[in-house]
Amino acid sequence: MGALVDGLCVLVVAGTATYAAMRFGVERVQSLAPFAGVLAYAIVNAYFIQMSGQTLGKKFAMTRMVLRDGTQAPLWRVVVLRWLVLSIGAAFVPFVSIVDVVLIFIGSEKRCLHDYLAGTYVITVSRRAPSR
Repeated sequence: MGALVDGLCVLVVAGTATYAAMRFGVERVQSLAPFAGVLAYAIVNAYFIQMSGQTLGKKFAMTRMVLRDGTQAPLWRVVVLRWLVLSIGAAFVPFVSIVDVVLIFIGSEKRCLHDYLAGTYVITVSRRAPSR
């Protein structure tokens, strides 16, 4: 669920940036607008991953990324091993993205390929009671 929310957020941010560039006639940046939108969203997510081990989508889904011992996954591990390695692999190897998702349904641990690569687990977090 978190990945779906993240994907929708990227789509909205990149689409809005592209629309704004086209609407206001900024022709030189129209092709860069989607990239700028995705980069801005990535920076926001990097902040949240560093602070809580969650992307915006994971916050919405009430999950977070941890290591086997339950400690928060470091930002470098999430970016390099969960995202970069898988993205580069998907660019060169057909069906890597499909295998990534299918692994959730095969193993008892419910982990994606990128979780195995990074040594991460996605856990459910409970909602904290409001303090009074």
